[in-house]
Amino acid sequence: MKEERQKKCLFRTEAGSKSGLGHFSRCRALALKLFSAGYEVKFCGPGLEFERFFGQETSFELLPAYSEEKASFIEACLEGSLLKSLSGGFLILDSYSFSGLDLKLMSNACKKHAVVFVMIDDLADREIQADFLINPNPAASDSWYAGMAIKKVFTGASYTLIRPEITDLKRTYDPSGPVLITLGGSQAEKDLIALLETVPDEYFRKIYLSFPSATENLESYVSDSSLKLVLNRDSAKFPELLTKASLAVTAGGTALWEVCCLGLPCAVHILVDNQRKSVKTIKEHEIAFLLDFSLNLGSLLLDFERKPEKFLEQVPKQKALIDGKGAERAVKNIFEAQYP
Repeated sequence: MKEERQKKCLFRTEAGSKSGLGHFSRCRALALKLFSAGYEVKFCGPGLEFERFFGQETSFELLPAYSEEKASFIEACLEGSLLKSLSGGFLILDSYSFSGLDLKLMSNACKKHAVVFVMIDDLADREIQADFLINPNPAASDSWYAGMAIKKVFTGASYTLIRPEITDLKRTYDPSGPVLITLGGSQAEKDLIALLETVPDEYFRKIYLSFPSATENLESYVSDSSLKLVLNRDSAKFPELLTKASLAVTAGGTALWEVCCLGLPCAVHILVDNQRKSVKTIKEHEIAFLLDFSLNLGSLLLDFERKPEKFLEQVPKQKALIDGKGAERAVKNIFEAQYP
């Protein structure tokens, strides 16, 4: 009797000082569900360092040969050797750098080699051709992809991809805990410093800054500041810091949805244009306060000290929006559609 070959799954994504960790985090949430379903899981992409991202994860493999140039990755797909090794499995792409033409070429190559092509996207700013698409932004709807050559689309809060390090957290809220700020890659440092400049020198709480790609400039600012600032470079400690925090300040990406899943008073500073799509959801569901020209960080923190109950009202609304089962739901529904 011929032994059945283990199916494979390859994720192409990115991480680092420019893109932050959001793409990798949501891919990893999906990857763990596929691994639990019996798939051999591999990753490739720029900025993925084995020790940093996979050091404690023995179930995944990193493929450095396909991790750098986009053009060489596409060429490997079109040439066929890479996709032949994935036949019967999945190629999952989460990246802003691939054009509509790139996606069309890769989708056609996947069909040729019996590989299921899955796209993770939160922009809807290019023509996408794929077997399946997941948009984990709660603001997203299937209508964003109307008319595109996609077999099935999964969008919105039901498919927000949250890693198990967050969904498995157990915590008791401590109103005396520190403030936690995380805004993404090193490109956010100017915004961070501008936010901190609005905080009164006498503010009494510790403020943890979770920035894995912190530069010497940020280190110097922290050491010279009169505020009680603590810099955290270790992304693995982020879930632990969340459990201790009394208030979180995030950008409008993956970290925001992780905060909502846990349930923690929150404020959001929108960094880049693609995060502006989250503003409608934030306002509609009242899950966070928005930092902008009318509300700076200093004013928000003083308001938090005076009226903490106003912030705590966010928590049940956050948890009602993000239940942490998005990855499980996505894998289940993709399997049902692909293998009816």
